[in-house]
Amino acid sequence: MRELSVVFTNESTTLGGPANVQLFINGRGVGEVHLERQTRARFSTECMDVGMDNRAPVSPKYRDLMPFKFTGRIEHVTFEFDLVNANRELTPAERLEQHVRMD
Repeated sequence: MRELSVVFTNESTTLGGPANVQLFINGRGVGEVHLERQTRARFSTECMDVGMDNRAPVSPKYRDLMPFKFTGRIEHVTFEFDLVNANRELTPAERLEQHVRMD
C-alpha cells in the first residue's frame, strides 16, 4: 500500500501569495511545484481527495462505509485551474466580501 502525503508551505503572509507544494509517496519526494499565487478563498472543509473521500458521504446511510477507498489503480491525476481569474486583482468590494465570508 502506498502512502501519499502533500506538504503545502506558504511563502508569505499575503492572502493569495506564493506557496510551494511537495508531493510524497511512502516518504519519498516525487514532485514539487511553486505557485506564484493561490486561490484567495475557502471553499469548504472538503478537500481534493484522490482515491478516497474522507469527508462527506452522498447520504447519511453511507456514513459507516467511509472513507470510500478506491480499490483500483489511479494512473494519472490532473488539476486544471483558471489562471486568468486566479491571477487578477480583487476589487476592494470583493476583498471585503471574501474576508467577511472567511470569518
